[in-house]
Amino acid sequence: MIVELLPEARLELLDAVLCGELFRIVPSGIETATQSGTDAEHLATIKRIDIASIYDAQKTALQAYFQSVGDPVYVASYGVIGKKDGPDKARSWCAWTQGIQSLLPLTDTIAFVWNLQSDRKTLLVSRPDADRIVGHYYKTMSENPPRMRLTYAC
Repeated sequence: MIVELLPEARLELLDAVLCGELFRIVPSGIETATQSGTDAEHLATIKRIDIASIYDAQKTALQAYFQSVGDPVYVASYGVIGKKDGPDKARSWCAWTQGIQSLLPLTDTIAFVWNLQSDRKTLLVSRPDADRIVGHYYKTMSENPPRMRLTYAC
């Protein structure tokens, strides 16, 4: 059943990823489905878009909470990026901006953003590399889906 839905879901992804819309295409059992090749890429992209909607709702609630208790932490967004001709190879990302205490979602990539001589610079780093380089600044939080609090404002 799921395999038949994948081509249709891929077409929907093409429109949704490009427009930045979040939606859920999660038929029952998709979490336990095992596929290979292109089907696995389609499923991975669908899961990323699904989790993006959950992170978005979580972000709103957490940011309101932290503001109410006077905590200056910024709750970072979970984004999904992909190419128009290959939305099935989408990746998740978030940004950690210089000088901002952040609560980051778990993503495939972290964008490190800083200003150098009034010129904004961004460096995209894979999650495993970011973990190796700055993982000692992470503090695991109890939220679900998970987030990491950065204990140092780069």
